[in-house]
Amino acid sequence: MLSGRMLSIMSNRAEAFFRSAVLFICSFCLIDRLQGQTAVWDGGVSGNGTSWAVTDNWVSDTALQSSATSNVLINNRNGTGTISSLTISGTRTHGTITFDNVNSVLASTLNVDTNGSGTTARALTLHGGITLQNTGPNQTPGTTVAFRGNNGSLSIILGANNTFSASTGMYLQINSGVVISGGFGINISGGGTVGLNAPNTFTGGVTVENGATLRVGAANQGSSASSTLSGGLLQDSQVGTGTLILQNGSTLLSGGSGQRTLHNSLSLGGNITFGATSTYTGTLVFRSDDTSSGETLTTPAVITLTNDLNVTSNVTTSFFNVVSGPHAITKQGPGSLRLSANNTYNGGTAVASGTLEFGRTGSLGSGLVTLGSTGGGDASLLNYLGGWTLSNNIVATAGSGGTLTLGYTSTADYSGIFSGSITLNDDLNLRSDAATGFAMRVTGSISGSHDLTKTGPGMLRIEADNTAYTGTTTIAEGTLQLGSFSGSNAGSLGSGQVVNNAILRINRTNNFTISNEISGTGSFIQAGSGTTILTGQNSYSGGTSVIGGELLINNTTGSATGSGSVTTAVGTTLGGTGTLELTGSNFISIGGTVSPGIAGSAGVLSMKAVDGNVTFTSTSSLALELFANAVNDRLFYAGSGLGQLDFTSLGAGQISVTFASGYTPSAGDTFDLLDWTNLAGLSTTQLNLSTAGFDPNWTWDTSQFVASGVVSIIVIPEPSRVLLILLGVVAIVSRRERVNITSHR
Repeated sequence: MLSGRMLSIMSNRAEAFFRSAVLFICSFCLIDRLQGQTAVWDGGVSGNGTSWAVTDNWVSDTALQSSATSNVLINNRNGTGTISSLTISGTRTHGTITFDNVNSVLASTLNVDTNGSGTTARALTLHGGITLQNTGPNQTPGTTVAFRGNNGSLSIILGANNTFSASTGMYLQINSGVVISGGFGINISGGGTVGLNAPNTFTGGVTVENGATLRVGAANQGSSASSTLSGGLLQDSQVGTGTLILQNGSTLLSGGSGQRTLHNSLSLGGNITFGATSTYTGTLVFRSDDTSSGETLTTPAVITLTNDLNVTSNVTTSFFNVVSGPHAITKQGPGSLRLSANNTYNGGTAVASGTLEFGRTGSLGSGLVTLGSTGGGDASLLNYLGGWTLSNNIVATAGSGGTLTLGYTSTADYSGIFSGSITLNDDLNLRSDAATGFAMRVTGSISGSHDLTKTGPGMLRIEADNTAYTGTTTIAEGTLQLGSFSGSNAGSLGSGQVVNNAILRINRTNNFTISNEISGTGSFIQAGSGTTILTGQNSYSGGTSVIGGELLINNTTGSATGSGSVTTAVGTTLGGTGTLELTGSNFISIGGTVSPGIAGSAGVLSMKAVDGNVTFTSTSSLALELFANAVNDRLFYAGSGLGQLDFTSLGAGQISVTFASGYTPSAGDTFDLLDWTNLAGLSTTQLNLSTAGFDPNWTWDTSQFVASGVVSIIVIPEPSRVLLILLGVVAIVSRRERVNITSHR
């Protein structure tokens, strides 16, 4: 059992140990308190100090501590005037650095440099971040604090996750000469703008919080450091190498006129702004491959949609990364958004305004694509890479008040395909810049009552029969082709009018009737191996070319081929029961076959001209069928001026006359094959008259062919009756010719 003395000794020793422990702990508390204090700037006695290394420049003339919990507050100065420059003047570690204009002492631009002079490098390690704010009643909007790094390099090291914050109307700028490194990330907060401009290497990523703006590559550096970069253009990787998270309502701006390439994974959601509304014209590029060192990243960066994404782009913004997530993308603003990967997002795509460019099959994910928005003005959806297919259905939204454009802008040796349906709730431009021989191909159906306009110098191929489309089609530029590259049995423009001010080309392999009224200054080309039938009263003036297949003229009023010249190539056919009516000196040049009428019935093909000729060339022919006595195909030419029907170059046997199936010829049958007002070069040697089914005592009488275009089947006469028969035929022909000329003039 312990004695009282021993207990007393032990008690005293315990008390001493406790006091020592308390003193030890308190000493650490004091040290921690001292290191965790906030140093407040006053600029010394005069308030004109600039160096952080000068003790007098701080309130209470206390030396600035360097620790993870040591904070800095710049909000005051002795004397009058403002603080326009400061120098770090040392290698330092701090928690949070705050610039507060509560006392209105911050200049409109406050520059933070490395040293007052010399070239000594400095490092600033931050564990909390940098805050630029306006508090109190005397606020000066528009303050910029720029970490410039003059007089020696200045680097910022992230010792923990940091927050860079700027209040509304204020700009916290980390210039291109100040590199941020470390294994942590940065949160961008506040209602103002934070600029990151160096090729930063920190790996913890960047989160731009709701309402905040992150600017990369700002044009106004306010530092001589930027002059070392060509033209003031800035380098890539301003946001480091980690994930860039843009929260709902945040903004990412690209300053200047140079391209910014950010090799980051992105997490995007909400209302995001890329670009600026005034003088910033740069380009933002997000890519999954980093070729700066000649290598490609093995793990591609990915853009993940955490919510529906509204992208307001006032500059050019490019996503080369894969965009994923169960959400939608909406493009807004006058700038361009470019999506180039095979994306997997499935919430749909809306181009409310500006331009959305896509590169590959799948670039717009899955889901409906809407083009335009009510009151949104101009909007364009453009395929800028060749050889890919967009299968999404597309809707042109009503009431945009601007021009909506769906286009293919690649000039590579590939075609671009739009295979989804196109619904016209507003007018739509179809723009093709395709290289010669290639096209913007619309293989999906088009429906709606609004109008289409073909623009761009390239070819647009419509490859579906669009019976539900009733609007007017205007061909303003280039070529609009109905049918595929090699010809197909589909491709039409619905029931509306066609205003052709460029080229309308038909390349179909089947019978195809065009009843649309065609007007304008452009030309018409029949190119397919099938038969195209024109039934409308057309007024286009650019001429008609038949370079393949057959063109049937079956209109009942006016001119099926407008007012321009008509040419046909070797191996083609021009036929029908309608009228080709030319104006002025416009002409018809026949290189193929003219076959009046239509299959199975007789008909008259009328050619009317003023001063232009209808010329049959040496490669041409005229094919006529006989159906019954005085019922046959006929070619009628009426020239109201100097024009004439010219057979001068037509060779022997090139006017073919055959019996239609089911017709048995009889002696005395007479056929009027040709009528004209002016004629040149016609001869009986050009006739190739069939004698199928003839009695041995019959023959063709062609004596009136050159004079009136009439041939007859007659019995070979006895010599004594030849004169009487001849006189009778002459009387009949003379009476018919008088009637015909009267009726056709």
